[in-house]
Amino acid sequence: MEQYAAFFGGWHDYFGSYNWQKLGGGHRALGDTEAVFRRLEEMAKGREFEFSEGGL
Repeated sequence: MEQYAAFFGGWHDYFGSYNWQKLGGGHRALGDTEAVFRRLEEMAKGREFEFSEGGL
């Protein structure tokens, strides 16, 4: 969450950190896992890197 918050932006002056963003997984194991994977893909593409089959 913290890494995605920093990637997304949205600094909170009062708390001195980035605002956490909703992942969109519905708070279920499968949905949350898929949402985290989508956020990781989004972050990787933002850095011009793509995941490949079999790992990094």
